[in-house]
Amino acid sequence: MNVAEDLAQLRVSLRLGDEYHRKKRGDFDESFSGTVHWAALQVKYFTVVLMAPTPVGGEARLEGRKADGFMTGSIDLPAAERQGRVDQSVDLYIGPIDFDALKALGRGLRKTSSWGTSICGR
Repeated sequence: MNVAEDLAQLRVSLRLGDEYHRKKRGDFDESFSGTVHWAALQVKYFTVVLMAPTPVGGEARLEGRKADGFMTGSIDLPAAERQGRVDQSVDLYIGPIDFDALKALGRGLRKTSSWGTSICGR
């Protein structure tokens, strides 16, 4: 296990509308408003993605501290009141950075990772 290599692979990203924001380990604190799709945290082989069930207007934030390696992405979505109850739901993907699995979700999640040039035309 190489901790320095693992930390170098740490990424946080989000999708608002047609824009993708992605950060490597570093010092940053950015807030965004727009149509929220998802926020993701990625390590070398795995990712956690918090997704709006359908894209909706909201807020998102990316934050990181280089000194201790802290990174986070968050989304704030509107809640709905139904029959006197406040209802809010999110979809969650926790798993490997698997091109086919992320593509199958159909939410532009392929952009959570840098895939480089493909000789297969994917």
